[in-house]
Amino acid sequence: MTWRQLAMATYPRDCHHTGVHLPNLIQFIYSHYAALLSPDFLIHLFKLWSGGDMHKVLFDKYGGFATVSRIVSAFYSEVLESERLNPYFQGLDMRRLIDHQTKFIASIMGGPASFSNEALERVHARLDIDEASFDEVVKLLRFTLEDFDLEEGDISLIIREVVGRKRYIVTKP
Repeated sequence: MTWRQLAMATYPRDCHHTGVHLPNLIQFIYSHYAALLSPDFLIHLFKLWSGGDMHKVLFDKYGGFATVSRIVSAFYSEVLESERLNPYFQGLDMRRLIDHQTKFIASIMGGPASFSNEALERVHARLDIDEASFDEVVKLLRFTLEDFDLEEGDISLIIREVVGRKRYIVTKP
């Protein structure tokens, strides 16, 4: 049995029609089979299965760079107000950082930018980021995405992508 056949066999019967909403199907499969497979493998699987990038739907769905840029700007407003996080950003060119972060979040959502894990690791290596700081960033990102009315399933996908890169960002035990 192929993965697509397995997914269709286990997806709720009332959704078996030619207009199955791919993001909902992806979320359903992920919730049922994630414990068995790595997120990277599932993402690869769905790219192959769908014939494209499952995140492309998110980037387009929410308005592309214009919306992502507003999300990232609002996110950094919150980050800079955080006593825990603000020191990491002292003396940085925030416009440049927001531009890079906009491209990073856009890439997570399927936009036309890409970031390697090696680049993430290299950029964060000297910052001594601890788990508590990383967790606060994730929390603020989630709140910001909620403020922009992204759907919960889409927020969860974005957050999973960010959390999946934690080992490249957290550098202090």
